[in-house]
Amino acid sequence: MQNFNIGDHAFRANGLTPRKAFHVARRLAPFLAMLKDLSPFLKGTETLDKDDPISIEKVLRPIGAAFAEMPEDDADYILDTCLAVVELKLHGDSGWQSIWVAGEPMFAWIDMPMMLRIVWHVVQANVASFLSAGPPAG
Repeated sequence: MQNFNIGDHAFRANGLTPRKAFHVARRLAPFLAMLKDLSPFLKGTETLDKDDPISIEKVLRPIGAAFAEMPEDDADYILDTCLAVVELKLHGDSGWQSIWVAGEPMFAWIDMPMMLRIVWHVVQANVASFLSAGPPAG
């Protein structure tokens, strides 16, 4: 289980089963493979000049291409699988509520940027280490 905050909202993500994590990982593999090339930008060791279209294109073009080539069923699987394990801490209450039911958000404030940030937390906690681990020894 992983707890994280986005803005004023506290979330917890219950872990994906190994099988579901595998299926998310294989669908994200082309995208996650390019993150190695983009890691200097993500880590802040190389800066992106927001006023230089060539610099921005260097980062955004491969990401956009990977998402554009992803089949809709794969994108839906990733979103639905990752969001289905996330709960929101209710204000003034010690309870938690699922944020995603039957492929739809339970709260109107979950827009696309919020949804993608939540999915990113689930992917980092459940899939990223699997993809960077390499093959098992022996």
